[in-house]
Amino acid sequence: MSAVTLSLSIPMQSARQADISKRVMEADPILKENEISVDYKTDNTMLTVDFAASSDRILRTVVNSTIESLKSVIECFDEFDE
Repeated sequence: MSAVTLSLSIPMQSARQADISKRVMEADPILKENEISVDYKTDNTMLTVDFAASSDRILRTVVNSTIESLKSVIECFDEFDE
């Protein structure tokens, strides 16, 4: 796959929130593994998401979906986390 890549670094409020976010986001399966690669990493309070896709359009779609899912995770932290 000739990949188009992007890396997002998202600061979280704590290392715990970064780790929970990583585990929650990793649970979603990648449907077209031959076209998309998503790798989640944490470093203290930073959540890093590395994307690789076979085209700009696919990359845009998977990044948008990931941001929407992460928004839901953060909203849960706001509502339920101490």
